[in-house]
Amino acid sequence: MTVSLGGIVLSDSLTLPGIHSRRKIATDVRQTLGGLGVVQHAPIQSGEAITLSAEGGGGRVRGYFTTAQVASIEALEVLGEAVTLVHHLGSWQVVIVRKDLTGIDNFLDPGGDDLYVGTITMIEV
Repeated sequence: MTVSLGGIVLSDSLTLPGIHSRRKIATDVRQTLGGLGVVQHAPIQSGEAITLSAEGGGGRVRGYFTTAQVASIEALEVLGEAVTLVHHLGSWQVVIVRKDLTGIDNFLDPGGDDLYVGTITMIEV
């Protein structure tokens, strides 16, 4: 399955760290006037952070972003609109809130084929 963000096709090796530990249910505990505890559960539909990660270091790279992909993702971030994230683990509507990307090599003149590792943080909407 292809990994994509807002229609931008990305590396199939990108990971979603912590996706399985996200909260699916919100819990609220309140006391009645008589002192009894009342527990309420509600499914969480949105608002959770999702991180898309490309890892590199020690000569190993797991996933990557190209210069062209980073430029396209930056354009989506500036728009501030919801886009679709598609990954092997599912599909979500997200808004990009932060990028923390670093070039794999120290290069002075980045081109469309240069690679970046790091994370893109999004909020599910």
